[in-house]
Amino acid sequence: MANKPIAGEAFAFTISLLSQTNGEILTNPTLATGDVKISTDGGALTNLATLPAVTPAGSGIVEVNLTSAEVGSEHFTVAFIDAAGAEWKTVYYHEVISAAQGGGGGGTTGFLDGHITMVVDSSSVIEMEVVE
Repeated sequence: MANKPIAGEAFAFTISLLSQTNGEILTNPTLATGDVKISTDGGALTNLATLPAVTPAGSGIVEVNLTSAEVGSEHFTVAFIDAAGAEWKTVYYHEVISAAQGGGGGGTTGFLDGHITMVVDSSSVIEMEVVE
């Protein structure tokens, strides 16, 4: 897998989830079916094919493995929403295909790049630019 997602190819990334109680990284968040969903190319949110896992155990690093269908051809958003509602802050991970790199509208060789937005609670947003 590439270090940058490519349209229509499997992709893995890591993320950490923050405690709703104190804002610190959770070392072993409980991830259950329905907690992590994806919207591919603007479609409805659906459960991921593979539930993410903390790897290595106790590290606070959540590994997410997306299938080629989940990556899609234009953009995807992975939503981490604690279904039980009390363990971690909601986070969204978003990637967009750049038309300048052959994507945007079904290209199969275009790299995804652009913007990642993580909403950590209702009052703050962290934004990061992907640097080429």
